Amino acid sequence: MRFMKTRAGEPLTGILAYDVRFILGISLFLSGCSTMSGLKARCWMGGGAACNQTASRYLARAHPDSAAIYLRRGCDKGSSESCRRLGALYMDGLGVTRDDAAAVKLYRRSCDAGNSAACNDLGYMLVEGRGVDSPNPVLAEQLFEKACADNTGRACANAGYNFRVGRGVPMNWSRATDYYQRACSLGDGIGCNHLAGVYEQGLLGEKKLDQAKDLYERSCSLGYDIGCQNWLQTLRDSGAPEDRQEAFGLASNLCDQDDPVGCLLLGGLYDHGQGVATDEAKARALYQKSCDAGLQRGCSSLGSFLTHKTDETSLGLSILEKACEQGDPAGCNNLGVLYSEGNHTPKDAARAVSYFQKGCDNRCGSDCSEFVGVACGNLAPYYRDGVAVPKDEAKAVAIGQKACENDFAAACFDLGYMYYEGRGVSKDFARAADYYERACRLGTPDGCANAGLSYELGEGVPKDAVRAFHLYKDGCNAGSLLSCNNLGDLYEHGLGVPQDLSQARALYEKACEHPGPLNCCGLHLMQYHEKNSSRAHLKALLKEDCNAGCSDACSAVPPAAHSLKAAP
Repeated sequence: MRFMKTRAGEPLTGILAYDVRFILGISLFLSGCSTMSGLKARCWMGGGAACNQTASRYLARAHPDSAAIYLRRGCDKGSSESCRRLGALYMDGLGVTRDDAAAVKLYRRSCDAGNSAACNDLGYMLVEGRGVDSPNPVLAEQLFEKACADNTGRACANAGYNFRVGRGVPMNWSRATDYYQRACSLGDGIGCNHLAGVYEQGLLGEKKLDQAKDLYERSCSLGYDIGCQNWLQTLRDSGAPEDRQEAFGLASNLCDQDDPVGCLLLGGLYDHGQGVATDEAKARALYQKSCDAGLQRGCSSLGSFLTHKTDETSLGLSILEKACEQGDPAGCNNLGVLYSEGNHTPKDAARAVSYFQKGCDNRCGSDCSEFVGVACGNLAPYYRDGVAVPKDEAKAVAIGQKACENDFAAACFDLGYMYYEGRGVSKDFARAADYYERACRLGTPDGCANAGLSYELGEGVPKDAVRAFHLYKDGCNAGSLLSCNNLGDLYEHGLGVPQDLSQARALYEKACEHPGPLNCCGLHLMQYHEKNSSRAHLKALLKEDCNAGCSDACSAVPPAAHSLKAAP
C-alpha cells in the first residue's frame, strides 16, 4: 500500500511519473483591435471569425454562457474553430449543460472541416469512451497521427502515449519516442515532458539524466506545470548541493509570483528538508497558501501534513475530505490509505475502497493523472483478493491497467503476474514480459528479475541472454536480490556474458546477504557441488529452497539454469 504525497513530497515509486494523460484546453485568442460591439455586429452579420473573437472576450471575462452563444453562431457560420471550442464547453459543462455526445459531434464536425486540433480532441473522446458507445483507441490513434502530421504538437504527444502503453497500436517505445520528439520540437510542453521521462527512465537503453533535466526545463518554459514539478524534483533528487539550491530558488520564485504550484513545491522542500533546513511551520504555511489559492493538491498536502505531523487530525481529515469532493484524486487516495491501515482513523476496508474508487474514477486530466494511477493501483488488489468487495480478478486487471498506464509501478508488476499466471485474463507470457519490464523501468527492481527471466528462457519473447543480463544487472543494482541471484547464474554458466565463477559467487553471496530460501538458492547449489562442502548441512538448506519453489534445489543437481521469478 502506498501513501501518496503530492509532487512536493517524496516520490511514490522512486522515480518521476512522467507520462501524463491526454489534455484538452480552450485557447483564448484575444484581440484588442476591435470593440466588443463591433465584433458582435460582425458576428451577427455573418462573420464566423468575429463570433469566435467575441466568444474569446466573454471567456476572458468568465462568462462562458455568453461565449457559448457566439461560438454556436460562429460554428453555424462555418468557423471550425468555433465548433471545436463549443465542443470543449460541452465536454467541461462550462456555460452549457455537460453533454459528451454533443462535444463529440462538434469535434467531429470541426475535424472534418480540417481543424487538426479538433481531430486531436475527438481522438481524446474516443480513447476515453466519452460521448460514444464504447472506446475506440484504434480510430483515436489514426486521428492523433493525422493531426500530428498537420503539426499539432499535442496530437503528436498523444500518439506517442498510445505507442508507449500499447493502446490501439502495439506497444513500441521507439515509435513513442519519435512522436514525443516531434511534439517537443513543435513546442508542446507535454511532449517535452514525455520525452524527458524516456531519457530519465532509460526506456531505450542508457539513462540520460542531463538530457532529461534539460527537457523538463523546456517543458516548464513552455508553461506546463508538471514539467516544472519534474524539473524541480530532478534537481532536488540529484544529490548535488547546487542542484538542490536551484530547486529551492525555482520554487521560491514561483511562489513569490503567487503561483500555487510553486508554493506547494516550496512547502515540500521545507517539509522534507531538501535544499533548505526542515521547517514544518513554513511548510504548513506554504501548503495553506497553495490551498487558499484554490489548488486542491495543495489542500491534500495540507490535510496530510496536519493528519500526520500535528495533533489536528480532525482538521486534516476534513480538509482531505473537501479536496476529494472537489475532485483531487490525491486527497481521495490519501483518505483511502488512512482507512485501509487504520492510521489516525478506524480501520475500515469498505470505506477505503470507496475513497480509492473515487480517486481512480477521477477525470481530472493531465495535471493529476499520476495521482489517479496511484488510487487505481491501491484499489485493484481489493478486487483481486475479494476484500470488502466481491472477488473479481478481471476487474482487478482492468483497474490495474489504468494504474499502470499512469505509471504506478507496483500495478505494472502485478499485471505481469496476472498475465503470467492467467488470473482474470488468458495466460499471455508476452504481455507479462512487457508489464514486468515496464515495472522495472518505473523503479520496481523485482520487475527487472522477472523480465530478465522471460528473456533468458524465451517465455513470450525471443530468447536473449544478453538482454536478460542487462535487466538482471539493473535489478541487482537497484536492490533486487533475485536479480542478483539470476545474474550470478548467467556468470556461472557463461550465458550472455563470459563465464566468471568468482563473479558468480560474489553475486550469489550478495543475494544471500538477507537470508531467504529463494535469495540463497544459487549460493547453496554452488556450495553443494564444491568438494569441501558440508553436504549434509547443505542438503537441509536445499530442502528449504526446494519447498520455497527453487526447482533445481529439489534435485540438488547442477542445473542448466536456476533463475528465479519474483511474485507479488
